[in-house]
Amino acid sequence: MRAVLLVFLVVSTTACGGGGGGDNQTSPQPTEPPCVQDRRLAFEHVENADLDSYYISNEVVVGTLCEESLLGIATASGAEHSIDGGPWRRGDTGIQSGQRVRIRMLSAPTFFTRKTAQVTIGQVECEQLLFDVVCFLQGTLSEYSVTTRSGDAAEAPLASITSHVDGEMVNASTLTVTGVSTDPDGVAEVRVNDIPATSDDNFLSWEAQVPLQTGINELVVSTADVFLNRNPRAFSIDVENTRIVFNAAEAVFMHTASNRLFVADSELNALVAIDTQTDDWVTLSDAESANGLAVADAKRLIVDSAETRAWVLTNYDYQRGYIDLIEIDLATGVRTLLAGLAAPIDEMADLALDEGNQQLLLLLKEPGQTTSSTLVSGRVVSFDLDTGATQLISDNMIPTEEPQFWGTTGILFDTAGQQLLVFQAHNILTIQPVTGDRQLLLEDDHIWATVSVIDEIGGRTIFSNRGDPQSLGFDSFDAADLSTGTQSFVVRAERSFPNSINAAYDWLSERLFYVNGDHVGTIDLVTGEVETDYY
Repeated sequence: MRAVLLVFLVVSTTACGGGGGGDNQTSPQPTEPPCVQDRRLAFEHVENADLDSYYISNEVVVGTLCEESLLGIATASGAEHSIDGGPWRRGDTGIQSGQRVRIRMLSAPTFFTRKTAQVTIGQVECEQLLFDVVCFLQGTLSEYSVTTRSGDAAEAPLASITSHVDGEMVNASTLTVTGVSTDPDGVAEVRVNDIPATSDDNFLSWEAQVPLQTGINELVVSTADVFLNRNPRAFSIDVENTRIVFNAAEAVFMHTASNRLFVADSELNALVAIDTQTDDWVTLSDAESANGLAVADAKRLIVDSAETRAWVLTNYDYQRGYIDLIEIDLATGVRTLLAGLAAPIDEMADLALDEGNQQLLLLLKEPGQTTSSTLVSGRVVSFDLDTGATQLISDNMIPTEEPQFWGTTGILFDTAGQQLLVFQAHNILTIQPVTGDRQLLLEDDHIWATVSVIDEIGGRTIFSNRGDPQSLGFDSFDAADLSTGTQSFVVRAERSFPNSINAAYDWLSERLFYVNGDHVGTIDLVTGEVETDYY
């Protein structure tokens, strides 16, 4: 598409003590005569600014711009711009070489806080991706910042934390921190790790909700009095958080009989078990016991009935198509590569466990399909857990040509019925795990099951469905009787969910546990109520 030159101005607010910009200047194409671009804007930064006050930058002249295209400015977060002394504006404005630019910005309402306007002059290239046009900016970054005054730390209020002691061990994703402070002139503000504290008595006592990471967390209390005297480190302690805080939770498995929820997180490189009744956590496998194998971009997690072994199907390198099948010893956390880079089995797309026959069942992609394909033509191969031998179970020719694999989205194993369920665009198939015989369980043009679970107690499978076939998410759950194939409506979710989420079923509470990056949530299959921050 045609390149368009833009000036982008983005405002960010940070506590002082770090930051800075960088250059990412693109080289112009040679012209006759050669043109040297000057995109840098030399703004003078403001220090010791008053709180909540407007500050106007020095006037900067836009240098030589070789491209003969429209220039614009995009503003955000209260920043405004003026061209050649004209009115203050927001939004896009045309600008050319030699014109003069000023930025007006409101300083932060808090002490010792920097607000930064990042201004980029560069080239924008746009691409058509699916239904959207995505644009990427490359250019030279300039900054204009306003930093509020900090005052005299020696005159700032004194403070201490009363709810926790240095070195204490905690188990929480968010910690309620309470404390006290005092100042003869009056306390204007207390923060813990830059989180504003609340108070009902002018900060004689206060409380703050502070998010924690896994491991050691420093709790730093900063204070300010009514005369803007501030101490950024009035008090500090360390606490150790023993709870895993999810950063990239991607696969989940539920054992209702033991009330244990298993979660694989790729950023933590860990497999965690959570008791859903007591909220106790235990890390079963982490980076130390991983043998160098990563549970990255996990597509499917399965745990055996004895909870001794787990299997994870991972996209080790999503871009290059490296997919690994990893076995995890839940007693030691040690991981073993069953298939992948060291022992490839074509392109693995999904995984199911057939404990009765001591085998894993793998859904494989047809040659030439990319790792990112949503739909898989597919064939099913068994992986013997005792010998590691593989065998083709079923494809479009074996044992019969009908019903065919087409548009397969995933597989599940029905332990009670001793059959493999294959979810496809518009239908659900069953496969006998030894003979490979296929039968059509359910056919409906509206089926698009990208998330599916087994309800062994209810004798049914529950699957996600999309009201609109063009939708990128789903908003309802249907069910199919595993004996008759009868379809029934379960519940409409309160909101649409992305097709990529991974879910597990708890038949005791009739809930779906789903993982979506930094949290584990639940969907009540009776009421449709969604809880987004269960863990």
